[in-house]
Amino acid sequence: MKNKKLLAAIFLLIFSVVFLNVCKEAPPSKLQFALSFSSSAHSENITGRVFVFVSEDDQREPRLQAGSWRNSAPFFGKDVEDLEPGQEVLIDENILGYPTESLQEIPEGEYYVQALVNIYTRFERSDGHVIWAHMDQWEGQQFNRSPGNLCSEVKKVHLDPDKDYQVELNMDQVIPPIKVPEDTSLDVCHHFPASLSLF
Repeated sequence: MKNKKLLAAIFLLIFSVVFLNVCKEAPPSKLQFALSFSSSAHSENITGRVFVFVSEDDQREPRLQAGSWRNSAPFFGKDVEDLEPGQEVLIDENILGYPTESLQEIPEGEYYVQALVNIYTRFERSDGHVIWAHMDQWEGQQFNRSPGNLCSEVKKVHLDPDKDYQVELNMDQVIPPIKVPEDTSLDVCHHFPASLSLF
């Protein structure tokens, strides 16, 4: 009987130690960005990819500081399908980014943040398959500059990955069209010396 009580006491002690250790473990980061767009900016549902850009520099919009292979501001992206106006999509520590892989790796401090959604177009292929992809708008496939895409205003925030809070970003600004140069006629005779024979 004494052995059973001793075993029960030992078991209870071990269980208590394990339980206390689990409770003492730091919870995962709950820092989130909540992204949405309004119907006044875009009346239809959107299939595409949303981004959050994080920068310590306010010389240019954060979206314009990202995308290059070198010296890119951290940005994080997530695919969206049939996203409705007013519907929120969350960017948290589980969303991969570049060059910083996770929001958890962003040091605590003051930052300038901005959100953007790259809007995809539906393409029906001749083989019957349907794909969604970005349609170039004379910007050279630069998603962060593409006309028609939506972005938010730049917001200055204090970020701390160890704190539980949410940063809301409303993508209600439409990137304007790029001014395409007008076609001009080419005077062949003007560009070739008179002494040059083409035949």
